[in-house]
Amino acid sequence: MTRATLLAGAALLGIFTATATPALAQGIIPGRSQAEDLSGTSLASLGNITPQELATVQRLLTRLAYLPPGNPNRTLDAATVGAIANHLAAVNWQGASPSPEQLLRSLFGAVWVKEGWSTGSAPGQQIMVGKDEVRQAQDALKSLGGAPGPVDGIFGPATLAAVEGFQAENGIKVTGLLTPTMLHNILRAAQFGSKQPVATLRILTAEGIVDPAALAGFEQSTSMRVIQDTYTSSSETKALLMAGTAAYDLMVQAGAEMRQVLEKEDAVTKIDRLKIPNTLRLDTAAQMYTEALDPLNAHSIPYLWGTVGLGVNKEKVMSVAPDAPMNSMALLLDPKYAAPLASCGIALIDEPIDVIPSIVSYVGGDFRNVGITDLEAVDATLSQIKDYVQVVSKAQYVDGLANGRYCASIGFSGDVLTAREEAKVKQTGTIAYTVPKEGSELWFQLFVIPKNAKNQDAAHTLIDWFLKPEVAAAGTKALLYANTVWGSGPLLEAKLLDDPGLYPPREIMSKLSIQPPLSADVEAELNRIWSKLKKG
Repeated sequence: MTRATLLAGAALLGIFTATATPALAQGIIPGRSQAEDLSGTSLASLGNITPQELATVQRLLTRLAYLPPGNPNRTLDAATVGAIANHLAAVNWQGASPSPEQLLRSLFGAVWVKEGWSTGSAPGQQIMVGKDEVRQAQDALKSLGGAPGPVDGIFGPATLAAVEGFQAENGIKVTGLLTPTMLHNILRAAQFGSKQPVATLRILTAEGIVDPAALAGFEQSTSMRVIQDTYTSSSETKALLMAGTAAYDLMVQAGAEMRQVLEKEDAVTKIDRLKIPNTLRLDTAAQMYTEALDPLNAHSIPYLWGTVGLGVNKEKVMSVAPDAPMNSMALLLDPKYAAPLASCGIALIDEPIDVIPSIVSYVGGDFRNVGITDLEAVDATLSQIKDYVQVVSKAQYVDGLANGRYCASIGFSGDVLTAREEAKVKQTGTIAYTVPKEGSELWFQLFVIPKNAKNQDAAHTLIDWFLKPEVAAAGTKALLYANTVWGSGPLLEAKLLDDPGLYPPREIMSKLSIQPPLSADVEAELNRIWSKLKKG
């Protein structure tokens, strides 16, 4: 199908009329409150539409259900031409064929209405960055040939479509969400420009556990490009590795599930330490801990470590439950305290394999040897407080603590410390992090290389980069997670080294344990209990 065919079909359908309803007549540009009146406009043809613009058109047509799901083919084929014609008919377009810009604005307007952007309920509005960062992303996306709309710092459907386009073109899960990680992917791509990379590495991590500056420095130093994808639950990485479908060169795997990964033959490749000279800088104690997760540390490299504990907004907790114990899991699990704290918000991070060990300790069990009986007690405890707590994502509880939406939570040390620093700036309260007195988990994040990784040598090079003392120290400063590299300590400020949330003192370390692998029946029961809690 040619462009001429498209133009001929579109000419029959025309421009918005004055009688069209205001909602449908909106050629919305994100950030403008009023509809753009296109009536009487002299329209150009679609003959000069760019491949990037056409891809955006196709994605928007898919969102409006004029095209079936699938990746854009950037071709004005019969299906696309028909879909455009159907859209133009739906909005009562009259006159000449629209220009690419006008077609995009019309589609953005239709998406705006259909997905509820005007009410703030659209899925794509779940962004995790501020207005300045949105503006940076829009500017970078324009430089990459995308069509994010005006550079105004407002995340509207145009920017959403551009983010989706960037994700699709770079082999990243297409969500449309502008997370901090996605922002840095976009910025680094724009900085890389048209330069051809020596190699392209695809990595999979949790949000917020890789310092973006480290990746930027690596790219600049090696001319290799890094594309970072993120997961929402640590179980995702385990599932990908065990299924052999991990399309990544390097992954960060939760240590608690590493033994299960190793049970699957050829899930991960053996680490060649000769290709990672900086493994000589690895902390001996860290390797002794992780050897219980990966015998001889043959298939992984310990990267970051931390604890699971309580995040508390002191002022808010004291105002509703002045006698609440801020160093005990009773704060969240005893209805006597959970009931009043529900008024200021209790958050549990949606990582059952990390949260439930602390609950096992609270009910008198030993999470180093969890049995079904222990989980029955956990189930009974959670049933008592299910109406008072919310199970949320990592991003939600960090943001909620920082902004005062939650006054108590259980989560990862670095996340709570990050929320603490943000709360200081926003003056939303004093956030404290505490390892519960009943005991908790000492966890490690491990670098692993999937067996089917395409760039294994480059993956080894990237691991080596992260093990440089200056890179490790900068990562700890940025992320507030402890690293595993000797020589990074002298590069850290005293206030970080003395922070018990970051580097627990000896008496706290004695209450921490590495979680061993769970049996299949225990893990199944654990997940059942957690699903029940989430359903309420």
